[in-house]
Amino acid sequence: MCGPNLPSAILNPHLARSDFLMKTKSSDVSTTVAASSKSTSDQNAFSAVDAEFELGVWLAGLESFLDSGSSLFTERMGGRSRDWTNEFRLVHSALLLCLKNAQDLMSTGRAAKSVSPDELDEIGLRLRDAAVLSDTVIKASPLDFGEWRAWNAMLLDHLRGTAAFDRLIRNAEKIGEASVPSKLEEIISNGSLPFGDEADLKAILPRFARVLKWLSKVQEMMDRDEPLKHGILIFARVHEQTSDVVRYINNRLSRFSDEDADLFRLLDTASYTSSHELRKVFDDELSGLIGVRPSPTVFARTEAAWALLKDGIEQVLVSFAKMADPSVDPFAIFPHWKDKFDRSVKLRSELGGIIKDVEQCEQDSNPELTQKLNKRLADFCSQTMPSLYYKDRDSFERFVEEIRLTNSRTDLVPILHRFGAYLETLFGHVNNRTVLAGHPYES
Repeated sequence: MCGPNLPSAILNPHLARSDFLMKTKSSDVSTTVAASSKSTSDQNAFSAVDAEFELGVWLAGLESFLDSGSSLFTERMGGRSRDWTNEFRLVHSALLLCLKNAQDLMSTGRAAKSVSPDELDEIGLRLRDAAVLSDTVIKASPLDFGEWRAWNAMLLDHLRGTAAFDRLIRNAEKIGEASVPSKLEEIISNGSLPFGDEADLKAILPRFARVLKWLSKVQEMMDRDEPLKHGILIFARVHEQTSDVVRYINNRLSRFSDEDADLFRLLDTASYTSSHELRKVFDDELSGLIGVRPSPTVFARTEAAWALLKDGIEQVLVSFAKMADPSVDPFAIFPHWKDKFDRSVKLRSELGGIIKDVEQCEQDSNPELTQKLNKRLADFCSQTMPSLYYKDRDSFERFVEEIRLTNSRTDLVPILHRFGAYLETLFGHVNNRTVLAGHPYES
């Protein structure tokens, strides 16, 4: 069943824990744990609630990835006949991360909310056993699909065999569901909506809030410059959560008596938007990401996936708020929009100016115009470039460098033409940002 390459150790669920303690000194384990470790000051501020939520998030992601989510990221990687070692390595990294979070929770010295100390100790031991077995299995690579499927089933049974597993996950989900922006809750509850509409929205908002809370963990990883590959597990859970919201909304739509009602149109739009962004993210940005090695590429695709899902959901929630109060300020619901709005306005304005300068240089051979363009591009790279998504920066910088090093007018013109076409596309993407909706560009 497990295939010829699986070592006998995987068949022994009672592997001595002393072996694990010896193995945890290896460079592989040390590197993984160190990558996710926080500074001393961060640890002091890391409460039991934070640690418990963090552990629940990663256990939930691991469950979704093992249960069905791995297929979301592997469809373009050669099918079942390929080597599945990358999936094993990802799960091994996740097990170590969960183990570290369990240790963080125990080190707070405070009781967990959802599990007893004995239950926490039990799941910690199960995570240690699984990490030992995982490390052993990886050494038997290459590994085939049959071995991957068998390992999935065994590991899920192993983790689900403790009550703490489900309780920690459910606790994290409750925290996510309780994270609806307070201003949004206030607006929905202000009495301006019919009772039925208010009840429907109050059932939907926590589901979207849970997805945003999970995505916030991806943002934290990017902000701390942590390894992002195991963020795939969070996206696996996000896919499951978002699909659940869409199913709930579609079920509610099927029972709507008035298809011309404002709420019907909003929910229909929310369902379409969420489904569309989900397909876009998992078909384009995240498909095959498990096999991608360059860190810049992993970061760029992770950031793009995170932004698409987050911006889409936040826009849906703002539309719900505007149904209850058309005059509501979106910045009051999502304060971080203000900073992103200011940076996006400046970015759009700068790109518009650069497009004009590029057109001038392409049409006029005056060297001073080229010097002016190079100066403007250098200033943009040093000041405004961080407002671009990571995946756009590399292409922009290559054009800037090519223009700077080209002295021949004959060679420069076609470069400027290509750069101009690229800038028009980039400008369109920036102009379509959620925070700029309703704020047209003024040249």
